[in-house]
Amino acid sequence: LYYLIGCFQGSTDALREMQRLTHFTDFVIGHSHLTVFGTFVVWATAGMYWVTPRLARRELYSKNLAQWHYWLTVAGFSVMAGDLTLQGMLQGTMLQAGTDFVQSMVAMKPYWIIRSLAGITMDVGAALGFWNLYMTIRHGKAIPVPAGASADYLPEPKWSLETGANGVEPQRPCNRD
Repeated sequence: LYYLIGCFQGSTDALREMQRLTHFTDFVIGHSHLTVFGTFVVWATAGMYWVTPRLARRELYSKNLAQWHYWLTVAGFSVMAGDLTLQGMLQGTMLQAGTDFVQSMVAMKPYWIIRSLAGITMDVGAALGFWNLYMTIRHGKAIPVPAGASADYLPEPKWSLETGANGVEPQRPCNRD
């Protein structure tokens, strides 16, 4: 979704009148955050949650911490991207109207405060995520390796495919050979 929004934003920013409005403003930074952070950093985080328990051969330490990590990151990022976009358009409009550059910077102060608070929210989420992965490696419940498994066997943690969303093993069809 963020990549789609970023692509739309980039296409509109390529229009001459929009470029005239947003060039040298925080709109461009908001666009970069949408496409890079909103898409690829979130994907990389999901990859870390998928790989770490398998390589450590341990269950994820806390699903709650993982959910807090995700939602704090998404909430903080969404506020930041919206704030940067709005801030850039407002700043561009002020500059086009002939406002002094320093005055336009002074007017941006409330947006920078919102941006900082959103960034702190994202940082808290990331800290929870890294703590969760660290605790998974150090103190997660060991996943037993079946007898006769190869040396490069990667176990499947219970929380992924072996159990449903509520932690109950899904019903499997009967094998009627």
